[in-house]
Amino acid sequence: MSDTVQAMRVMGLALVALVLWACGDDISLRIAVEHPAGTTVALTKVTVYESASLTCIDVAISRVGPDELDAVKVAEQSVDHNGEVTGALEGISRVDHKVIVARGFSEAGTWVTAGCAEHDVVDETTKIAIETIPTVTASPVLDIDPMDPLLAVLATTDASGKAVTDRRVAWSVYGPAGSMPMQASNVTSPSDGVWEPTKPSCTKDMGAAALHPPPPNVIGGYAVQLRAEWSIDLPARYSRMLVGSGDKTIVPPNSSKKFCTIRKTGSTSRVVCLDAGAARDYDVVVNGGNVGFVQRDMTAIGPEALAVVAVPNGADRDVYMISQRGLLLPLFGAPMADNSAPACPTTACEVEDVMAVPPCGSLPGKLLVKIKGIGLDHVKQMNARGGGTQDFPLGALAATLDVQLDNAGCVTRVDPNGGAPTLRQVITYHLGSRTGADLAPMVTRAAYNCTPSSCMGNELFPGAGVAFTTGSEPRLLATFVDATGVVVAELVMAPDSVARDLFVERSRSPAAGVPDRVVVGSYDGDSELDWFWNIGARRGATFEVAYAREVGGERLEALSAAQPISVTSLATGDLTGDGHDDVMIIGGESMTGNAKLAVVPMNASAPVVSIPSDSTCSL
Repeated sequence: MSDTVQAMRVMGLALVALVLWACGDDISLRIAVEHPAGTTVALTKVTVYESASLTCIDVAISRVGPDELDAVKVAEQSVDHNGEVTGALEGISRVDHKVIVARGFSEAGTWVTAGCAEHDVVDETTKIAIETIPTVTASPVLDIDPMDPLLAVLATTDASGKAVTDRRVAWSVYGPAGSMPMQASNVTSPSDGVWEPTKPSCTKDMGAAALHPPPPNVIGGYAVQLRAEWSIDLPARYSRMLVGSGDKTIVPPNSSKKFCTIRKTGSTSRVVCLDAGAARDYDVVVNGGNVGFVQRDMTAIGPEALAVVAVPNGADRDVYMISQRGLLLPLFGAPMADNSAPACPTTACEVEDVMAVPPCGSLPGKLLVKIKGIGLDHVKQMNARGGGTQDFPLGALAATLDVQLDNAGCVTRVDPNGGAPTLRQVITYHLGSRTGADLAPMVTRAAYNCTPSSCMGNELFPGAGVAFTTGSEPRLLATFVDATGVVVAELVMAPDSVARDLFVERSRSPAAGVPDRVVVGSYDGDSELDWFWNIGARRGATFEVAYAREVGGERLEALSAAQPISVTSLATGDLTGDGHDDVMIIGGESMTGNAKLAVVPMNASAPVVSIPSDSTCSL
């Protein structure tokens, strides 16, 4: 069947009539488009979409994106103010559900009006009239009101800047996979982790509407898309993050950077901290979003105790205390340590930091121990539970710059010739000058394929934290800054030269700032790996989460409000026993200087807050 539409007449600049003829039958569809008085329209475009689920409001508030609309578009025709017709309305079904959209454009090509009608079966009496209304510019107002923290105001103006009242507005909330809205009133959920109002609101005086999109019922991040009827562009999405509440003041050993870590035995994970002269084993409990710590065990530690480190043992993590001399003390059931070759056998040196390096492929795990001071011999490597101590080859610049250990993990090395991939054991650290306890990074290096005398290496963005994924293709997460801003990229490796491998980008996501420390875990209801990092701030830190699930082709990301903690370490594991990883944070409280242990119980039930009801309309 061949269907055609012909322009029947043009009435001034405001009214356009189109007729759809169904060939082979005496049935025609008349479409009349009327633009508002006082609006100059130079071109009218009529588009027909066919979809059983599509509605006019979906199109009007851009609930369906351009790509999705293009997929269901069946015909389009334009008529200018001289009656000249472009395109043809052909191939339109007689019986399928149709959404017919009319758009008006100015002489300069600006989109100025829009209207819509829905129709199903076409017969000989069918006549469709579409009255358009002016398009608007929608602007969000997101000033945080402490008395109304979920408030978002959306203001609409026409092309002249005049406020537009009685315009329908709505929102979409994108939460973690498996999440539900905290409030169910006037809310519908079209898909997993997505909800929107059942009825829209309308702008009032000054062209504004007060909206309260409900957050998810779980701790974590979410994003909100505000929407206005026939808005020229969607306002930018905004995000928020619920981090829960509750932390614990710790009294760590002097100069300790890693006074807490996570140990894992079977399905049980606990936080181990050096606190007030003892190693303490804490359960993490969550009640209504509030975090608490319950001590389950403790053991005394000596006066030279410095830090704790979690050593991989299959899927488990064994915890050891390391002393200022580099001696290892097994804690809470960890296997015995080998202290035959401590990193600092005399008082002439002192341990500053320690980091576990996991086994990768045929390479065993090990410990890196940072000794106070600068020079080529100030990082030692040991077997995973002690012994075998030797210098770690730092390479160029190390003789004049201090070192700060960052992270270590396994990264896939692909074979360009199609062979089976292998794994690189990669160690990252910062090189820079130190003022007091703070290091000003000049270089961040990824070292791998190490021998007793040298390592291959690549330089990364200075000072940015690095993380490692697991799974079928382990990857490195690294930061780059380019014309698009700060991005975090997933990288694998490929052969390049005798000095280094190439880093090959698999994906990237934007970041609000340069990540300081990064961890990877499963933080919502799907099985994919998510990212979590902190961004150093003047009076503490902000936290950002990037979920594996995508919104608009990009990872769902959210940023927390500034938190009063200066982060020195992040770790991740299922501390609450609910099947989702949580984030452990250690650092100092920025206002008091007290050492702090905090946990963000990702995907745990969020504290319930009171959410005002928004007025609704049905224009």
